[in-house]
Order: sequence, then structure tokens, then C-alpha cells
Amino acid sequence: MKRITFPGVLALFVCHCTFAQNDRIDFDLLTAPATPAATLLGFAPSEIDKPRDVAEFMASVVSQTDGFSNLPANYAIEFAPAWLFGKEKISFESFQNNKLANCIWQSLVISAAVRRREASEANDLPLTQVSAGIKVSLSRGHFPRATLDLIDSTRESLSFIHRNIESYLADDLVYQAMIDSAFESQSWLDTLNVYRNRKFKDFKSAELAKLESKIKRLRFNRIGFKLDLTAGIVQDYANNSYNQRSISKLGIWLTSGWEGENGLSVLAMGRVLKSPDADYQDENGNIQVAGILSYDAGVRLLWAPSDKPYSLSGEALYRKVSSPKELPASWRYTVNFEYKLKSNLGLNFTYGRDFDDVVIKEGNVVALLSFITLLGTSKPTGM
Repeated sequence: MKRITFPGVLALFVCHCTFAQNDRIDFDLLTAPATPAATLLGFAPSEIDKPRDVAEFMASVVSQTDGFSNLPANYAIEFAPAWLFGKEKISFESFQNNKLANCIWQSLVISAAVRRREASEANDLPLTQVSAGIKVSLSRGHFPRATLDLIDSTRESLSFIHRNIESYLADDLVYQAMIDSAFESQSWLDTLNVYRNRKFKDFKSAELAKLESKIKRLRFNRIGFKLDLTAGIVQDYANNSYNQRSISKLGIWLTSGWEGENGLSVLAMGRVLKSPDADYQDENGNIQVAGILSYDAGVRLLWAPSDKPYSLSGEALYRKVSSPKELPASWRYTVNFEYKLKSNLGLNFTYGRDFDDVVIKEGNVVALLSFITLLGTSKPTGM
């Protein structure tokens, strides 16, 4: 059985004798990602990421506060090994199937991020923070019936092209006359090949034009229950020196939720964070150093219709510090707006209030402007 894939775009191969063609139509998988690495450094568009099908590679550049007047100092990337290195081995059946092994391998995302902070009155030394994270889906939902029906219809149209291309020139009298002449002259044989390839190109263009509207409506947005497991680590380099490095944060969390066909999602997250040697301010205003253990819980309401270039969400998180006990609980709440400039480029704006810092620094206002781009959106639709 042949398999048709969407390698970042839909690639259609139709062959006749020595003739082959390859047409590409943009395929949209762009979402506003909250990569684990960026989340731990505090500049992700959202703390609660929507469980999603991944692209092969994604990068984001973030400008934070200061009226967006400074050059961005925050960067994040993520990549999916299964799609970057082994996408040709993934069939549509395994992509659609929700066996745990398929979910984990195909959704595995490895991320990294860098955040730089200059010296200030509140921070005596410049600081570079580097983080790494990993995320997998334990349950990723299922495709809507409408998506599966559209894929079936696309398969039927592709089959029609395969069945009819060989007989396309059977009734072309000019072509048949050229065949007779080609037996007598090499020049006529060359002319025959040029004519045949041009006619095939015309046939291809006409038939693929019929497919384009169907293909552009394809969205691999899964619906139903979803569950992601995420973990990450942050390492600090004080004074931007490799010799003054230390682990500043460790985290593990679960994100679950339900997504409907109308693009409305309700998400919940539970997270445990450990800061081995953190500074904090005690009740008397003195700076102390201790390991801080905290627990976060939150919800997010997201509206992201598949037929619109924008999405809107709001989220709230509560943080309870388990140790040291004198540290108070605090809240984080934000609103987020995303607009897709193109199928592989998005602009994301986040505004709100961050958790109260354990040491008074620059404040707790969240104001992020993110440019997000991705490469590779290969997904099988199998035939």
C-alpha cells in the first residue's frame, strides 16, 4: 500500500514512464508553544501549554518589558526526534493510533532556552541562565470525524490521478501522430518527450487545483482528553562565567485537559518545583539561602478556532511554598493573544501578573512579545 506524506507541506508524486512531479502546498501546524525550557526561565507565552502535535523544529525570540526598547535576550528552541530523524517510518495508522508507545515517541519534544540578565541595582552580577526540558504526551486525543472524512476524500482524488494519468494522452490525436514520427527521427522523439511532459504538467495542475481546497482545510487538531508529562532543569552562570555555574531549578509537571471541535480547550496543570540554593527574604527582611520547594496548580481557558489566524486565552496559577514555610503563597494570572502572520510564523503577546519573587527584584509584571517560527510539519496521511 502506498503512503502519501505531508513533509512540512503536502508532497504529491505522480509518475508516468520516466515522468515524475512534485507539488507542494503549505500545511499549517503553527501553535504558540510553551516549551519546558522557556517555562522554567519565565518567558514562555503560557505556563500551561496546550497538548499538541509537534513540528520537527521550532524557535522563538522573546522581548520582555522595558517598552520592548532593548534587543531580545531570551531565546528558545525545541525539536521532535521522531519527526526530525524518522518521519518516513511513521505511517498514518501509527500517527492516528493512541497506543502509549506511539504517543510517547511521536510526541517527544526536547527543548532548550537561554536567558540573559544584565547587572542592576537589584542584581549585582550579570547572569546567564540555560535550561533544558523534555515533554511527552501520555494521551493525545483523537481526530474529529470531519478530518478523517476529508483525508479519505483526498485519498480518492489522488487515486483518480494515478488511475487516469496513463490514459490521459490516449485520445490526443497530435500526440498519437508524434508517436508515429518518433519512430523515424530522433528529433521527433525529443519533441514527443517535451510535448508529453507539458501535457502531463497541464493535467497535474488541473487535478491538483481541485485538491487544493481540500488540503488547505486539513487540520491535524486532535480533540478529546489529553495528558502531557513534562520535566526540566535550569543552570545558572553567575557573572557569565562557566566556573560559577550552579543548578537553580528543577521541575516536573502534568498538563491535562479537554479540547472540543469548536477550538475551545479547558486545561489544568499541576507542577512541583525545586530550587536547591535560592535567595529569599525572611519576615525580618534579611536575605537567606535555602532550598525552596513549591507546588503550582492552575487552569487555562483557550479559544483557538482552526479556521482563524488568531487565538485568545487566559490562565491563573496558584503557588504554595512547602519549604521554607515562612514564604507566602502567591498567584500568577495572564492573558495571551496570538496571531499567525503566515503558516510558519506567529506573533504572540502576553500580559499579566507574575508570582511574587522570593527576593524583591524588578517587579512582577508579565509583558512578553514573542516571534515564533517552525520548520518541518511532516505528517502522514497514508494511502
